[in-house]
Amino acid sequence: CGSHGKTTTTSMLGWIMQSNGQTATLTGTVAAALNRSLARPRYFIFEADEYQNKFQYFSPANVILTNADYDHPDYFKTKRQYRKVFKDFIARTLKRNGFVLYNADDAGARSLLRGMKGDVASYGFHPKSDYRIAAINGGLNHFAIIHKQKPFADILLKVYGRHTIMNAAASAVMASRLGISQNVIARRLKSFTGVKRRMELIPSKRYTLIDDYGHHPTEIAATLAALRAKYPAKKLVTVFHPHTF
Repeated sequence: CGSHGKTTTTSMLGWIMQSNGQTATLTGTVAAALNRSLARPRYFIFEADEYQNKFQYFSPANVILTNADYDHPDYFKTKRQYRKVFKDFIARTLKRNGFVLYNADDAGARSLLRGMKGDVASYGFHPKSDYRIAAINGGLNHFAIIHKQKPFADILLKVYGRHTIMNAAASAVMASRLGISQNVIARRLKSFTGVKRRMELIPSKRYTLIDDYGHHPTEIAATLAALRAKYPAKKLVTVFHPHTF
């Protein structure tokens, strides 16, 4: 769950977990590579949407909280109302002895978890993250994860961007907790090619044409930063289609 990044994070985790043949995945976009081979699913990985407080219908065993950044003002009239549905969801999960993995770089996520007791861990660039992202390359597609001052994972991606690295780190940590080996995690993430409308490269003879669904200001900023890092010498032209309020 989270305001941003949940579709890619869900898809990445599903792609890793599919290696065991026991995982069904539900995301908010087309992910044709997922759910191709299902024996008897043991795990169900899904993208939990906060809109209209749909959280109230979910009781997961594990939660990844990518961030909590005010959205959907047509339904949530105040930031406090928006944050409350996340807080209730997280608290209910922990009360039932669930596990919560949250983004330590996001002030909203840190605030939600402050004072909560239970099985909680953090990931991110933040120096106090339990699973700290380090050694990022210039192409923003190769990084390491450090856990308790020791190397936890070394990951190379086909996709790129600082926000994409965050999503990959979250999926790697959760997959490890669910019993997938570090070698399998690295191999699967290396072969992950992305999902539809998430910095999707569209064939064009004249331009480098990218289609992205990001419609929240935070998402647009993250996408533009990733594209500028990927194409530092190119002229960047952005066409924005307003999606919602």
